[in-house]
Amino acid sequence: MSDFGAVANHEGRGHGKLILLGEHAVVWGCPAIAASLGAGATATIRGVSSDGATLIRVFEEDRPETPLFTTSPAPDGEAPIERAMSALMARFPLTDPIDIDITLGIPPGAGLGSSAALAVAIADALGAATGNRDADVIEDAVAASEAIFHGNASGIDQAAAMGRGLFRFQRDTGRARITPLDLPSFDVLVCQAASGASTANMVAGVAARRQRHPKSVGLIGDAIESIVEEAIEAIRAEDLVRLGELCDLNHGLLASLGVSTQELDLACHLAREAGALGAKLTGAGGGGCVFAIVDAEEDRREAILTAWRARGLRCFATTLGARTQERE
Repeated sequence: MSDFGAVANHEGRGHGKLILLGEHAVVWGCPAIAASLGAGATATIRGVSSDGATLIRVFEEDRPETPLFTTSPAPDGEAPIERAMSALMARFPLTDPIDIDITLGIPPGAGLGSSAALAVAIADALGAATGNRDADVIEDAVAASEAIFHGNASGIDQAAAMGRGLFRFQRDTGRARITPLDLPSFDVLVCQAASGASTANMVAGVAARRQRHPKSVGLIGDAIESIVEEAIEAIRAEDLVRLGELCDLNHGLLASLGVSTQELDLACHLAREAGALGAKLTGAGGGGCVFAIVDAEEDRREAILTAWRARGLRCFATTLGARTQERE
């Protein structure tokens, strides 16, 4: 039996993510720009479970009284999260069932990488409990979990969840190439425009459209790749007006792939109307979040947030570019 004190109160942290440009095309091998968010998930191992099975309770940071959901790892479980947690925890040699509490500082299922943040937080806490916080072990465990959650996932969520700051991401023959972007930081505003959709379903839908129209969708992929590379130059030059226009272009291309919605389009429109330099959906689409590129004018920023809040949308401001890795 594991000693209670040996596993209790170990903590781990995973970061949320914002895909700035390039989602969906990144699955085909095109580059994308993504960033780790300061907010994410924190996991705390409470100790050996008294119920005979590992119990994972997930809470939202602004609703700490009642768990959002409770689950247990199960390799043959009906729910994907049961199978995902089983695959993750199999990487760590704990012999006794344990209790783990998770606190989410980002909205779940909204395209901000909550599942990857949760997985990294748990893997980090398990690594602390077992004395193995090696980044490769944690990434392998998270990859196993994300493959179950999201099907043909690009790997970009787990890269951001590890706290890599702002980076260029590209899959090359199945492997990820992650290039840190040592560029000036900048602020964005984020809002949850609608409840999220299944990433696996959205990726599958785009894949089906690509199969039906390979030439046309291939041209869209080429355009997105060009936008990503131009955006890196815009950020380097601190040209937020250019970056905003590129975000608008990328949103339009994502809409043509069938992943935007009326709610996402409206949230982008409200932001632009209130003074945003550009706005687009982020993540898989079908729901979830949008973000707006903003200048330094405080009144304009507040106008955008006010426009979103007037529609009852949850929103926040964040800075992209600073490296957020905090794991020992």
